[in-house]
Amino acid sequence: MSKAIIPAGTEKVVEAFHFVPGRTAGNLLFISGQLGTHNRVLADGLEAQIDAAFANIARILAEVDRDMTAIVEIGSFHVGDVSQHVQAFAAAMKQHLPGHPPAWTAVGVTGLAMAGALVEVKAVATLG
Repeated sequence: MSKAIIPAGTEKVVEAFHFVPGRTAGNLLFISGQLGTHNRVLADGLEAQIDAAFANIARILAEVDRDMTAIVEIGSFHVGDVSQHVQAFAAAMKQHLPGHPPAWTAVGVTGLAMAGALVEVKAVATLG
């Protein structure tokens, strides 16, 4: 059995786009791709968007009483040449996941769901 994880303030996005920010399945939490936004406003610049995306992931984890150390896998999607983002993203992972490197796949894309978005981050975390 799975459970939808919908933090307060994300209900309109769930209704409009028919997806949930997180879903449990067994002992795992699957976190949908998070853009670098604060209250649905895009952060300014790559580093700020990466930090905001990680903050959104932390908010979803908090809904199930977990923190960033529960993350076992990260998938990141980067607009343009992903090699131009790798150093900034790796630095952010070291900051947000200190001493706890996850499995990571980075993919270059031509665009994301919000105009101006430079990065989207999805994650898988353990629940116990």
